[in-house]
Amino acid sequence: MTRNTLCAFIFPALAAMAGCAPSDGDGDENPALGGAQTPAVDAGPPPPAEAMGLLSLSIEPTRPRLVVGQVKEFRAYGDYADRQHIDLTRNVSWQSSDPAVLEFSTKPSEKGHATVLQTGRVSIIARIGETETTLTVGEGVGGCPYPEYDTEISLGKAVPPMYWDNAHGPDGRPFAFRFDELACDESKNIVVLVLGAAWCGACSAYAQRLASEAPALEAAGVQIVYAELQDMNYEIADSAFAWEHLANIIGSAPGVRVGDADTKPGMNFLTTYAELAGLPTVYIIRRSDMKVITTGDRVANFSLVDVAMDPDADWVNPGLPAFHGNCGAADEENGEPNDSVANATPLALGLVEGGVCDATGDFFQIDHPGAWSLNLEFDASAADLDVLVWDSQTNEPLRIDGNQIGSENTGMTESFSHTGPALIKVYGFQQASGTYALTLSGN
Repeated sequence: MTRNTLCAFIFPALAAMAGCAPSDGDGDENPALGGAQTPAVDAGPPPPAEAMGLLSLSIEPTRPRLVVGQVKEFRAYGDYADRQHIDLTRNVSWQSSDPAVLEFSTKPSEKGHATVLQTGRVSIIARIGETETTLTVGEGVGGCPYPEYDTEISLGKAVPPMYWDNAHGPDGRPFAFRFDELACDESKNIVVLVLGAAWCGACSAYAQRLASEAPALEAAGVQIVYAELQDMNYEIADSAFAWEHLANIIGSAPGVRVGDADTKPGMNFLTTYAELAGLPTVYIIRRSDMKVITTGDRVANFSLVDVAMDPDADWVNPGLPAFHGNCGAADEENGEPNDSVANATPLALGLVEGGVCDATGDFFQIDHPGAWSLNLEFDASAADLDVLVWDSQTNEPLRIDGNQIGSENTGMTESFSHTGPALIKVYGFQQASGTYALTLSGN
């Protein structure tokens, strides 16, 4: 092969470095170079494709529970310039600073798997291209071991050690917030993780209700985490948006504000791995083992303070608290008994006065064919009453696209609008009882 032929295979920018230059056509060196030959430069192997644009690596779990004789699986994640967060477990090289304590498997199918051989302190190194990270684990490392967990967020399982580098506090200041650190905070009894969205009215109402109870919740050791999944345009929300949106809803009430765009170990992690039957979705997590012990709909009739004071109780099937009536037969509306779907009282346009004087609440049937609005007024100092459109088939609140239809605020008035015939239920939050005025208006 002539020199010119060889030069055709070399990237132009390296041509001069490799001694390539136009020849006189017979394969001799260019006289301008004095006939001298310049040795070719070995650029070495190209960096892995996964290293392009990579800003940093991280290793999970950060606080593993190491048991001698067991195999522990570690994962490596890469943060990229385009904000992607990618699992690189099978792409990085794994190394233990002390193989006598922790030894990584050399099998390609077992990347990230390490056998715990003895107790001790050891550093784990993950490397790809020129980027590497180190995690020190084992005896003498600060914090507490994080419990074993699954990727999915569901009832009865420990939640993954999620974290946010730019969570926001009530004052709007960003800070790093990590579940693995929260798991070590013995001042907390439970974590209330609220998944919502800016377009979700029921989410705003729930946040307001929590905010009204915040002082008592904090005193009982409750950590509230508001996680916004989407903004008003159904786009993934980041933590800065979460703070701005919630500032308009609950002001500076206690609670951490985060957006799912910033969730790690992966953007959109909550949207992907949480069980979202509708919004808001509320997980109550026992801090001692980071397990989901119940969900918001299961404890709707209980105070979260009760859950926090006894997180080891059975809150999956808690039953109902004792009912204490604040009104009697003389306060009931015309049309009683209407404490079941079958006995729903027809509700015409106008005003009806009545009371939630038993534990079942009151059912009404609206047959108005067009658009209508419903307004429920009551004495909030005596009772917190709510009103929802009810599903006669499931005997539960009606959901459209996963969202309840109705009003569940904390003030003295509940109001909402709907269209066409509907079954509604007026009831007391946490078994509350009291009188009310119900007004139906429409065209």
